[in-house]
Amino acid sequence: MAKNKVMFSFLNDCNIKNIYVCDDRSLNVVGTGTVHIDNGQFNDVLCVPTLSCNLLSIYQITHSSDVKIVEFSPHDVVIKDLRDPRQILATGIADDSIRLYKFNNFGSSNLPSVFVAHNNEMRKLWHEQFGHLNYRSL
Repeated sequence: MAKNKVMFSFLNDCNIKNIYVCDDRSLNVVGTGTVHIDNGQFNDVLCVPTLSCNLLSIYQITHSSDVKIVEFSPHDVVIKDLRDPRQILATGIADDSIRLYKFNNFGSSNLPSVFVAHNNEMRKLWHEQFGHLNYRSL
């Protein structure tokens, strides 16, 4: 999901009109499209202008029509093309202070994109395990 329309090479209407975030707020989706990265692109990205930062779904990246490989280490994350694993599409670095992997190379957004890859709070782990289900439903 990306917050800035400028990041998209094109933007289409989509069937999803809202998403729900962890505190049960509803955020409007204005479309879906393609976002270019250093050496490739992400397709079917939702445009959600009221997000506080861009979010990447590992599941979406590894299960989309143009499947990619995501490799994590304690210090970085690398996204590769499954058809040619030698081709690195994007890299991010670990920010240990907030326990996120950050990418500064997605589109023209001023805010970095993040992967949530680790969290010690049990309810947050369950929240992520159930596909970001709202906390009341857990």
